Amino acid sequence: AYGFNRFGTVEDVEALTPNAVYAAWREVLEKSSVQITMVSSMDPQPVADLIKDKFSKINRNPIEIKTQFVPGLPKPEYVAETMPLKQGKLVMGFRTGMRNEDDMMPAMKVAVDIFGGGTYSKLFSVVREKMSLCYYCAAALFNSKGIVIVSSGIEDANEEKAKNEIINQLRLTANGEFSDEDFSSSIKSLTDSILGNSDTPEEITAWYASQILREKLITPEQYAEQITNVDRSDVVNAAKTIMLDTIFMLKYNGEEE
Repeated sequence: AYGFNRFGTVEDVEALTPNAVYAAWREVLEKSSVQITMVSSMDPQPVADLIKDKFSKINRNPIEIKTQFVPGLPKPEYVAETMPLKQGKLVMGFRTGMRNEDDMMPAMKVAVDIFGGGTYSKLFSVVREKMSLCYYCAAALFNSKGIVIVSSGIEDANEEKAKNEIINQLRLTANGEFSDEDFSSSIKSLTDSILGNSDTPEEITAWYASQILREKLITPEQYAEQITNVDRSDVVNAAKTIMLDTIFMLKYNGEEE
């Protein structure tokens, strides 16, 4: 999903020239998607007119950006690395089956939250608290790529147990084995968090900036309503599409830090 570093390579940076940097800047102005957000009580029209005037002097030919949603590998890939550290790092990547960032999004958001979001989630309450298999364990949905990342800090000796139990808790979520209380807690937590994006100008601008690749903007209030309308069957159906793709384990190499 993230095959290339957005900053390029060290060699690329070292080879830069002033002319190359300026050419890149012109390309950004001409070809990039531009979204400008204004948060104010004043009339936005004069600001909009000024911005339009400035951009009218640029030969704009924006590139249409289409994110590739990968269905997943036929067999999960395993990658391991070592470093001089005391605590292992286990990261498990899952494909959701989403065809675009709007596909199943509200239901998927709730499913991932019940699986590994708040203190009511399965990864926190079972894998971390009940079984003590990790120092932390949480799942995050990246709907712009249709992936779920589970991150955990573990003892190297607990790797297999932790992996198996994380997969088991996903299976239980997909089977609908979560309480009504956990479901309600997830809905409330998510809606409270989403609505909080309207609290300050900084949060409002960040909310809309995160949607630059979307075809249609959605307000925090609209998204919160979508979350509220999710039911248990939606969560189960979404969770059933989540499939393991890649496992990464960072282990202790036996050396002192």
